[in-house]
Amino acid sequence: MRRLVALLVVCVAIGTAAAIGVGADATEATPQEVTLPEPATKGTMSLEEAIAKRRSVRGFQTQALTEQQIGQLLWAAQGITDPATGHRASPSAMAMYPLTVYVFRSDGVFAYEPKGHKLVRISDQDRRAEVTQPPRGGEAAPVTFLFTGDRSKMGSRMGAMADRFIYLEVGHAAENLALEAAALGLATVTQGGINEQAAAKALGLPESALVVYAMPVGYAAARITVADAKHSPGLAVGELAPSALEADSSGWVDVMPSAGLNGWSRVPVPPGASLGKQQWRVEEQGKLLVCEGDGGHDMLLCDREFGDAVFHCEFRYTKVEGKTGYNSGVYVRNSKDGAIWHQAQIGDGNGGYLFGETPGADGKSRFFTTTAEVKDGHVKPAGEWNTLEITAHGSVLTLWVNGAVTCKVNDCGNPKGRVGVEGEGYRIEFRNLKVKELR
Repeated sequence: MRRLVALLVVCVAIGTAAAIGVGADATEATPQEVTLPEPATKGTMSLEEAIAKRRSVRGFQTQALTEQQIGQLLWAAQGITDPATGHRASPSAMAMYPLTVYVFRSDGVFAYEPKGHKLVRISDQDRRAEVTQPPRGGEAAPVTFLFTGDRSKMGSRMGAMADRFIYLEVGHAAENLALEAAALGLATVTQGGINEQAAAKALGLPESALVVYAMPVGYAAARITVADAKHSPGLAVGELAPSALEADSSGWVDVMPSAGLNGWSRVPVPPGASLGKQQWRVEEQGKLLVCEGDGGHDMLLCDREFGDAVFHCEFRYTKVEGKTGYNSGVYVRNSKDGAIWHQAQIGDGNGGYLFGETPGADGKSRFFTTTAEVKDGHVKPAGEWNTLEITAHGSVLTLWVNGAVTCKVNDCGNPKGRVGVEGEGYRIEFRNLKVKELR
């Protein structure tokens, strides 16, 4: 038998220590432990939303996951949720903790140790292809989580029932991981048809161990629903992807107006019309911009101009029983007077498209709309929070709503302009107004 070097790690199931085998290809020159960032215990998505969004996805993008994301997924599966008692995120029969979760990625294989919330290196080699099924569309996932259980951790009390309880506990932990993936805007699938022998060999598992489940995790591969979308830079129409803010939180500028709306200006619609009464205000210590919807039709535009940039915002209509046809918008590259405007329509149910007035090659403005192209605008009903981003890059505008790209405009004629939001007769709240300039 191959000689194994024992590493003391805590089994991921629920809380006792276990010796985990180290693959023969691990080297002393490689860091043996990776401490993961502290997991978050509050998120922006409800449990019900995560359940509704969970789907099995078998093709992925090549984009790597961050240590924060990997740690959050492991915590959801088997992390310690009560330090005083050592209780974990998923239940275990008689608190015997038989599971270990392994992490397979391009830089090696690791075992998760809940106590200390860290990874222990098992191998320096990329072994993902040995334990997961080939992807269907897209690439192999950047990370694969492998669930194993050790019968010897169950003791004599379980006897012939040991295997049954290991399978049950893996099911609990795997569902937790799948829901956390949905909440993080990631995709995954559970795979039972895996190469158990190859996995056991790569990990140096004892004969008492069971290899149960593999779960590749990453960003879902693109799916194209408009024939010419491939001719545009950036994301394709219909592509499932996290928001730009989720993907990379660095480099963003907070453009939320102050309590006096300083740095922002009301502009009437149409240009030159008279403004109605003031309907905009800032609440919650500058974290919430509210439009009461009782001051006529206007734009609220940031006084600063942006060229190539991503405008991120979140919005929610105040629901009124029996009322439909909610209407508002989000702008990029507008002119100061509002005569040139590029709007993302965010009505309830029929939003998620781009339209507006943009300069043409002859210098005259022309009207454009993508209403005919958009089959699913992804806008949620009144009363629910939505997340929206417009990316302006060169002459291309890309609209992303609640997890997917809904449409593109390829011939925006204004190289720079103002971002903003619209008031049009409905009470609506905005938060997290941020801009990231593209260098």
